[in-house]
Amino acid sequence: MSTCPHRAQGHLTVVLDLDGTLVSSYTPARAPRLPAGMNTYIVGRGARMNPNGVFVVERPGLTHFFQQLSSFAGAQTYLLVL
Repeated sequence: MSTCPHRAQGHLTVVLDLDGTLVSSYTPARAPRLPAGMNTYIVGRGARMNPNGVFVVERPGLTHFFQQLSSFAGAQTYLLVL
């Protein structure tokens, strides 16, 4: 018997790596210039390692990709933190 909740319901589970694949991240001072319309965020402000936070850029089409994926599979995402 599978321990994956989506598998038990007859759905696939897709495991995705975030950084460098679905999003890119930079320190705010090193963030590149981007075309207008890109989805960006600054997260983790006030953290000891990066007090100014981390500048995160979504890959174009990411929201649409997750909407399509959710129609037939569950998604597990991860981010390697060193």
